[in-house]
This record gives sequence, structure tokens and C-alpha cells, in this order.
Amino acid sequence: MTDPALVAEIISQTRQLMEADPAAHKVLGETVGASAVNQAELILLDPVKRSLEEIIEPAEPSGDPDTMSGLQREAAALLEPKPGPVRLTNPALFARWFGQVWAEARLGESVSDGALGVSELEIIAPWGPPGGR
Repeated sequence: MTDPALVAEIISQTRQLMEADPAAHKVLGETVGASAVNQAELILLDPVKRSLEEIIEPAEPSGDPDTMSGLQREAAALLEPKPGPVRLTNPALFARWFGQVWAEARLGESVSDGALGVSELEIIAPWGPPGGR
């Protein structure tokens, strides 16, 4: 979120929320006052101050440690290999890969795969590709 107009719009919405209910805007459980919003606006709308604040402000983990460790356990459980056979979710992708491996073995040379972006085996001369593509 680096667009100054977007930052100004979010600050404006925050002020409107605070005018409607002064206790409605909270950060880490504490009510934020108008002076804190004014101070944040001065920092967020000045690129130099904002960069310095982001670099100098120490990064502290926020949130409940028990919740964070619970999320870490869930992530670890999802990344753990599951016992049993591996299921193919996209057989067409496997068929394409197998066809490429078979072609490489049959031709005795590596076949480039266009799905990876540029052809990794095609060398383009500094003055451009052959035929002036």
C-alpha cells in the first residue's frame, strides 16, 4: 500500500469511524485517539519518514503466542508427508512430463519445455533471434 491517495483515503475512513464512535478504533486492544492518527498520517504520507519508521521500528511478533504456536502446528501437519500411495491430481500433466522424458530418452538429447517460459536450450544471439522474430 504505497499510493498516497489510498493511504489518505484509509486515514479519512478511520477518522470517520472515530467520529461515529471514539472507542471503535482499536489496535492491539487499545483505543486509538485522534493524536495517534495525526501522527501516523504525518509518517505514512512522507516517503522518507515512512521508510525510516519501517526500517528502525523493531519487528515484534503480535498476537497470542498460543494462537501462533497452534497455527505453526497446523502448518507443520499440512506439510507432513501422508502415508500411502501418491494420488495424481492432474493426469494430463503427468502424461505431458512422461512424453517429454520418453522423447529425451528416444532422441538422446534434451527437449526444451515451453511451459517453463523461454526455451532454456535455445541460445539467442545478442543481435536478436534468427529470422528477426
